[in-house]
Amino acid sequence: MIMFDWKVLGISALITTVVIAILCWRKRLGFFKTMVRILFGMYIHMLLAVTLFPVIIPFDKSWSIGNAKHSMNVIPFVKNLKSYDGNLFTLFLIAKNYIGNFICFLPLGFLIPCIFTSAQKPVRILMIGLLVSLTIEVIQLVMICSAMSFCRIVDIDDVIFNGLGAWCGFQLHRVMVKRWSSKFHCSI
Repeated sequence: MIMFDWKVLGISALITTVVIAILCWRKRLGFFKTMVRILFGMYIHMLLAVTLFPVIIPFDKSWSIGNAKHSMNVIPFVKNLKSYDGNLFTLFLIAKNYIGNFICFLPLGFLIPCIFTSAQKPVRILMIGLLVSLTIEVIQLVMICSAMSFCRIVDIDDVIFNGLGAWCGFQLHRVMVKRWSSKFHCSI
């Protein structure tokens, strides 16, 4: 079982930040473009930490690896609709899952067009979001099949809401560029 150490994340994020800053300095990019690239590097680190290396926190003393669950859902929304039992708490957990997946990919849709000029179309950002999310789900599936991960759920709903989050992040990017690019004399 892989246990992710947050110190490793911190050290790798620091190294990434330094490398990005040096590369941006060598290319003579401005402060704003450098900061956007550093934010993107930090975001990718956090995304990987949350999706591929989760810390398992048991809620009761009877929990053990033998009790760990993993599953796969390839039909959109069916698993959550079947699991809803009329309980408000269950509805909260389902909504938390959908909203969390949506929010998790907002920065991707926002930051990609800031860095790559070729990614300025909503369809392209949606495809990038779906592809990144699908890649994460496939890696999770491989980790489950190879017994490298426990308590993983491979879910098509994650891919759908991640893609929507990336698309909405891009829409937020467009609104902000229209509103503030003239003030800063830049087109992000």
